[in-house]
Amino acid sequence: NTFSDSYNATINSQQMVGRGENFYTYGGFNRKISLSWTVAALSREELIPMHKKLSYLASNTAPEYSANGYMKGPLVQLTVGGYLKDMPGYIESISLDYITEMPWEIAITPEGTKDDTISQLSHMVKVNSFSFIPIPNYLPERGANFIELIKGNGTGNLW
Repeated sequence: NTFSDSYNATINSQQMVGRGENFYTYGGFNRKISLSWTVAALSREELIPMHKKLSYLASNTAPEYSANGYMKGPLVQLTVGGYLKDMPGYIESISLDYITEMPWEIAITPEGTKDDTISQLSHMVKVNSFSFIPIPNYLPERGANFIELIKGNGTGNLW
């Protein structure tokens, strides 16, 4: 539904004694990729796998724990068409909106009895506010290739 790739520079402002103007120093660089999309189960059989995949995607905002009980954040890789390929980073946030105008599975057989093989789930879910923070595997400097522009066969880039 949406795709945005935002880049931000942090500039620090300081004022020196006896000077009226500000002095500026470069403070850092940030990048955030935001996406939204809609998923739909076109049959009853697709409902549970679809919701399991959404649950796993959302679980990537929660920590993992080592054998010693230390918390660590999950790192993932993001590929978006020919724009990004296997970009390392982490999922900052994700929001799932259940579209109430669309039908929900009611788990009733054609004969009218309860169907225990399926759950009562929405057939359509909108993934909103998916925010991904890249951890660059390149030196983020002026003139760097921030957009990979992958060739059609998925190998190499066009730069």
